[in-house]
Amino acid sequence: MKGLMVRPISYAFLLLGLSVVTACKFASEPDGDWFISGSVVAREIPISIGRPPSIHVKQDAADACGIIFLVRPSTEIRRRTNSGAVRATYAELVLATKVRVWARLVLESCPGQSSAEIVEIQ
Repeated sequence: MKGLMVRPISYAFLLLGLSVVTACKFASEPDGDWFISGSVVAREIPISIGRPPSIHVKQDAADACGIIFLVRPSTEIRRRTNSGAVRATYAELVLATKVRVWARLVLESCPGQSSAEIVEIQ
């Protein structure tokens, strides 16, 4: 009986290959996640999906609704610098701060509601 010759791949080699692939994807911009760029226009707003801390982000002054994002303990907050990104804190998310926010799901309402995965100060 003839069959395909399959070379066994060692698990160590397979894990090495997977670690190289995952190392190439750095946490700067999650693939497939939704994001908005804009300015913080309000803070500490309770919404139906949770209580503050939160930030209300609008793309520009003409944006009637924007999105209110819950900022949870698991939310990564960082500041973009010339050499990359450094950790930042919720206290730095003051009014008029320019940000990019990534989220997995945004509830369509006015304003929109979501939980932030990453908040990046520009």
